[in-house]
Amino acid sequence: MNNTMLQVVLQAVSALAVAGGLVYAALQFRGWRTAQYVANFTTLVELQLQLRQMVVEESTLAPLSESRNLRMASRPLSVSMPGLSSSPSSA
Repeated sequence: MNNTMLQVVLQAVSALAVAGGLVYAALQFRGWRTAQYVANFTTLVELQLQLRQMVVEESTLAPLSESRNLRMASRPLSVSMPGLSSSPSSA
């Protein structure tokens, strides 16, 4: 092998090493971006849960339509169905 051929082989190896490094870095960045999406979604779910807890504890924080629903949901449920008696039947 002459000197020129050795230089070409070394340049090819170094070029492949640089290309491999760039591909590896791109895959790492893609993995970090995916992890950040998951972390952002988890934080969003936690914040929504805290908001719902605040609305349940203090119904004045809810929008007007939701506060009506919350007040109605906190009342005891009384259902009357025709033909059914509330006392136990002796059948």
